[in-house]
Amino acid sequence: MAYPLAIFTPRIGAYSETFIHKHIERLLPGQTVVLSHVIRKAKFWETSCPALILSEISLPRFGKKRKIAAFSQAIRQFLTFHGVEVMMGEFLDVSLPIFEIVRDMGIPFYVHSHGYDISERLEDPNWRKAYLAYNGAAGIITVSKFSKNRLIDIGLVPDLIKVVPCGIDVSDSYCQRTSETVYCLAVGRMVPKKSPLITIRAFEKASLECPNLHLDFIGDGMLFSAVEDYVEQNQLSDKITLHGSQTNNFVLDMMQRSQMFLQHSITDPQTGNEEGLPVAILEAMANGLPIVASKHAGIPEAVISGVNGYLVNEGDENSMAQCIIDLYNDSAMRGKLGRNSWLRAKENFSWEAERRQLIKIMDL
Repeated sequence: MAYPLAIFTPRIGAYSETFIHKHIERLLPGQTVVLSHVIRKAKFWETSCPALILSEISLPRFGKKRKIAAFSQAIRQFLTFHGVEVMMGEFLDVSLPIFEIVRDMGIPFYVHSHGYDISERLEDPNWRKAYLAYNGAAGIITVSKFSKNRLIDIGLVPDLIKVVPCGIDVSDSYCQRTSETVYCLAVGRMVPKKSPLITIRAFEKASLECPNLHLDFIGDGMLFSAVEDYVEQNQLSDKITLHGSQTNNFVLDMMQRSQMFLQHSITDPQTGNEEGLPVAILEAMANGLPIVASKHAGIPEAVISGVNGYLVNEGDENSMAQCIIDLYNDSAMRGKLGRNSWLRAKENFSWEAERRQLIKIMDL
């Protein structure tokens, strides 16, 4: 059987990369193979596709050139055996070595950028120079106009860059959830660019005026301990539930009971790391939630303030708190913005739309 599409991903099973899982399993079902450095031990998703795990390739003990040659040969044999005609690499930085091998084979290579790879990496002149090799790729896919402009600024050819937001599954109808307690939801890795403590503090301020307000926060990461300490020290455990990392099904179930979605992304002041267009926000929109978020990276391309949510400046937790208060006090507005979220997701960010665009771009 021929497998015309190959997808490279740095790891299989990472909980924060369900968009990659969707590319692997649903872009060209039954006709896709996978290359990956590793399989995560704690897998949040799996793949049934034929896979080449690069960390398991047997390499010579000595000689850098011999190791590179063996690595390249294994990839060439795998792609040739499966009849691969087109390849897509996830993340610009880690895909570069694979691109060089595939380009020499004459297989069209498309590279898909996401977030850190077109923000933090661009702080380094060596990466900016290395990325120019992608002017020889068949195409560059990115998730927002904001990130496309970033790539144009470093010298990549504009016509090569296609904006395709990550697609999500959108429910067939909108239904507003109501309950005595107004449940807020935040989802994301607890890392500096997600600034979880700003979200927590904004919610805390809102909860002082809104007695029946509760926050569920799903995610783990380097800042989890700091968030956990803050919640405990400020006696917020009855108002805030920290769920740690969970499966995507758990996240979607929580969205079904929630009444607004919170995310306060910022540019990491230490590394320059930024978002692309957060999938969690798109999933919340697809589930009919009004969004309270920051004016950051590609977020304003999905969330229009006053239409399907509210946007505040990065770092402005007071304005974020006020937006939460306003939505808490106005169930009709929650319903209006939530319905607009659902409609906007259905019209602009569905998985069907992403799949259709990617298949057209890669001529699959």
